[in-house]
Amino acid sequence: MIDDTRYLQWKRNIPLVYDFFTHHEIQVPSPCVHWASVLSKDESHSSQVLCFSQRGNTQNHIIINKVKVPSEYQHDLSRISQFNESKPSPFIEHLGKIKAPLNTEVNRLRTFAGCKHLLLSKSDLSQLHLWDISDPSVAKEKEPVVLEGHKDGVCESSFAVDTCDAALMVASGDQEGNILIWDVQSAESGTDGKKALSPVQSLKGDKGHTNTVEAVKFQPQSSQELCSAGDDKSIRLWDLRTPGAPVASTFNEKENDFHCVDWSAFDLNSLLAGDS
Repeated sequence: MIDDTRYLQWKRNIPLVYDFFTHHEIQVPSPCVHWASVLSKDESHSSQVLCFSQRGNTQNHIIINKVKVPSEYQHDLSRISQFNESKPSPFIEHLGKIKAPLNTEVNRLRTFAGCKHLLLSKSDLSQLHLWDISDPSVAKEKEPVVLEGHKDGVCESSFAVDTCDAALMVASGDQEGNILIWDVQSAESGTDGKKALSPVQSLKGDKGHTNTVEAVKFQPQSSQELCSAGDDKSIRLWDLRTPGAPVASTFNEKENDFHCVDWSAFDLNSLLAGDS
């Protein structure tokens, strides 16, 4: 239960803490959110696409909104401290929504640095889905590209997925320790027409993960290198040119599972990982 006194104190301090603050009330917590493309930008504001998953009483959806975000040092201190939690935000505009595949709960959303109109979703299903959101108002009418390859039931609690900044490629991990790679270049021109793509590579081998893959991350400047973290207490470095085994592995000395990993865009020799 929220402490009203502390909440009101936080609300009064919003102008001191944030340059910009807005809200969007939904009935239940959203499992994931993701920034997509920048639609427009001027000296005072930018309009950005925000995607998030929403659970409903009868149907789950991926929601696509437009958010008006002030540029740096452009803010209205009086407005952001007086928002009304029970009313829609004046900064957020609904653009469209997509029915979640088989009404499952979408737990990860990703886009591509070089192709922001393609939205990737991962859920408890064994398939991933690639949506064309170039026109969000009709996105629900288009069939997605389906990324196949995982066995049934192996993605029920594995949220490991990443898109590559250097190419239109996707990596996804599962509960059996597999990492599958897809090249989705063929989907760039549009996803309408319902087609399926098979993985171009599978990473595991005799020296790969032996338990659930919790996270995967491409090297920010390469389409051939990625890292992964798993419940086998290891972090693995992979080179897609030699996919039979990881090029390097390290294990947690505290014997805790690794839950997340990130590759620094500022120093390509640095990885950051978190454990249980």
